[in-house]
Amino acid sequence: MVMVTHHVEELPPATSQVSLLDEGCAAASGSRDEVLSADLLSQIYRCPMSVRLVQGRRDLEVAPQAWDALLATR
Repeated sequence: MVMVTHHVEELPPATSQVSLLDEGCAAASGSRDEVLSADLLSQIYRCPMSVRLVQGRRDLEVAPQAWDALLATR
């Protein structure tokens, strides 16, 4: 199955491979654990992110100090 989403928390726990795009270009591809890391997602989303495992799913959180800068760009 191929699933396209902006919401990492929607990925089923059985997801084995993940590919990330950055401005339409391939940025990373590999296992869920390799690709859904805070460091890599922070690079791609261009803001500090944390990733935690909640009931088998990844949950992303933008660092609180990053919200002002993110909202200012809109």
